[in-house]
Amino acid sequence: MSESLEAQLRSLNFNEELKSTFDKIIESCPKFRILLVGRSGVGKSALINAVFGSGVVDEEHGLQAGVVKDINREFVLPNNDRLVLHDSQGFSHGDGQNFETVLKFIKDRSKRPKLEERLHIIWLCIEIPVYGGSLFEIAEEKILNSTDIETPIIVVFTKFDKPVLKIKRKLPKTEDQNTVARNKARETFCTDYAAALSTLSKNIPRVEVSVKSGFKDTLDLLVDLTEKEVKGVISFIWASSQCPNVDLKIEASIQIGRKKYWKGLSTSLNLPGHSLTKWLNVVLKDIISCWGFHDPDGLLESNLFKKKMTSLQEDLLEDDSSSLPKITLGGTAAVAGIISGVIPPAAPFAVPIAAGLIFAAWVYKVYLTSPQVVRALMGYIVDLTIVMQSLFWLTRARAEAVSKGGAAVATVPLTKNLVELAFTAYATDEHSETIHEDLRQFVKRTLVLKPDIVLDHIVELIKSHRFQPSQSFAAKAEAGREAGEDVNWETGVRA
Repeated sequence: MSESLEAQLRSLNFNEELKSTFDKIIESCPKFRILLVGRSGVGKSALINAVFGSGVVDEEHGLQAGVVKDINREFVLPNNDRLVLHDSQGFSHGDGQNFETVLKFIKDRSKRPKLEERLHIIWLCIEIPVYGGSLFEIAEEKILNSTDIETPIIVVFTKFDKPVLKIKRKLPKTEDQNTVARNKARETFCTDYAAALSTLSKNIPRVEVSVKSGFKDTLDLLVDLTEKEVKGVISFIWASSQCPNVDLKIEASIQIGRKKYWKGLSTSLNLPGHSLTKWLNVVLKDIISCWGFHDPDGLLESNLFKKKMTSLQEDLLEDDSSSLPKITLGGTAAVAGIISGVIPPAAPFAVPIAAGLIFAAWVYKVYLTSPQVVRALMGYIVDLTIVMQSLFWLTRARAEAVSKGGAAVATVPLTKNLVELAFTAYATDEHSETIHEDLRQFVKRTLVLKPDIVLDHIVELIKSHRFQPSQSFAAKAEAGREAGEDVNWETGVRA
């Protein structure tokens, strides 16, 4: 006979140290290192701007403006310190010295003992010829056919929009004109350069890309290919760094959550030696880290954001909050102790909300034997992940509105207005209400909370309730109106 849900919850506990999984990943490898190989003018700088954020590289002067190009020089993007770029100037006919320099660099960086110092991926960038000409330089072919290069290589054929536009001009205007032109351009490219392409090893992936508007899917392909080529912890750094692919960020959030703390929902609600607020902080840190937002003001880790985030789950504890015993803690010092200190195991109590508390009231009402806590913590994970997705789309809308040159994707610093819009869009579209009702029914009908059941249901909710904010919210993000910018997000008080 199965134990009751309450009996299961009473018998469970956390014994592991509460520490961010993403922090552990950063400790093992804080940097994702890319080598860009390609001649001047092939579009390397524009590609970096499109994948990692518009405007981070001066496209007129390139990655190393005003200096002689040195492949050993590290270029760290101003909006992403987890990413390190190296740039090769490409190879001219007969330029054997530069080829040897590049090859030596690749071999050296492939065998460094520290993972963070190794080269993790090579993007060999080649502009698609529109009016004939050779596809590869001799030195490029040597690199592609080298048998002692351990670093993964992706051949990136740039400016795919040019052959597409050339063909499109000759086609009748129809609804599928763009698709037909793309397919024809890719087919023509493969036919005209069949001999050159046949020299590529089957193990070396290739992709045609463009940074122009309407070609975002080509950037997604490059991001996906890169993710498939890198292994282990590096894949999480990559998911966080890139801008175009929302699917990769969601999957990284799920994979990190599965590693430890989501399992805690079905293996522990007693937190000896740790407070519930610490658990929430760890989950918050891991999830927002996967999204890699440019957050110079630390809005996503501010007190007001934590309060807003946990306020979303208050309805999940309404059923039993009035019937549980409460312990009134006197004085600010006692409350502060709960926030940063220890929750005694198996001691249910509730702390009345007071001015200055970081989280919403329910966080301090620790019902160690209540199924409602399971609902609330599951809700916290799902709500946070979907709010991050909402923020992703609104940030992109704002970035595309201010980007120049028709770049397909971009990023901008987070603002209070964008974060507020992300919350409002989630609530307005009634996703939170639907998700919370689903959670109520799930906990009510689930007598045995096995780890796989809880984890699978969290993932199911995240994937089934993904959404893109409506055009009205996107328009507000594009306009960039900064409502509520006078609020201090640490205290929640207007200036």
